[in-house]
Amino acid sequence: MSVTPRPVAIRQIGAIARRDALVQLSYQLNLLLYLGTAVFGAFIAYFVAELVGDSELLEPYRGTYFDFVIVGLAITSYASLAVAAFNEQIRQEQSIGTLEVLLAGPARLSTLLSGGFVVPLILTTLEVALLLGIGIGVFGAGIGFSNLLLAVPVVVLTVLNFCALGIASAALIMLAKRGDPISGPLYQATLLLSGAIFPIEVFPGWLQAVSKATPGYYGVRGARDALLTDGGFAAIRSDLVVLALFAAVMLPVAVWIFARALSAAKRLGVLASY
Repeated sequence: MSVTPRPVAIRQIGAIARRDALVQLSYQLNLLLYLGTAVFGAFIAYFVAELVGDSELLEPYRGTYFDFVIVGLAITSYASLAVAAFNEQIRQEQSIGTLEVLLAGPARLSTLLSGGFVVPLILTTLEVALLLGIGIGVFGAGIGFSNLLLAVPVVVLTVLNFCALGIASAALIMLAKRGDPISGPLYQATLLLSGAIFPIEVFPGWLQAVSKATPGYYGVRGARDALLTDGGFAAIRSDLVVLALFAAVMLPVAVWIFARALSAAKRLGVLASY
């Protein structure tokens, strides 16, 4: 397959993103309800925090459960996006019969996937901004705006890792054609194992070991170290290294799996069916 020149690829990504944006804007109520989940999430987190109270396990993060959980929810929102976006894109293109047409065009598969990721990424960023904005502005979360930039590399690497999981699961969906049975359970597992909702120190030892073998744990911990402590870059350096290592292994493997699944779908003649 020929390599698409970069300016052309950027225009193609922009065209796909504009198409998706127009579709989203045509369903304004759905868009408002989607963003409304962040508002409900912030209120639920606050009142649960009032019930739970503070704990010694939360002392490294200024001692408040609300601050602890709201950062965890923000990062797992990005994880959920990265897992589900490619699945939804493949499923949608197959269901309307355009996947084979798109792949037969001049755009590379990576360009098509990247273009379809733009609008969901923007929507998730708006959702997270609402979640953190309400947390800080309404409930007084102790998240410093000056630390937001420090969290960016943690978010980027976390998204890359979960994109790898999303690409691999999209390969399965392209062949199985049975909706999306993966994103929901994987998101729930991430909520549990990443420590997004509660410190993993409450787990038994074996489950703590499992947690530390997943990228979500380092993404959530790194974001909390960036946003809720004064450790600066030194506090997140080890998390960035681990996340980068995970991504260096997982992304090539996921792309290889997807390429093999795509070849199999073409060979079996099921690429255009749903």
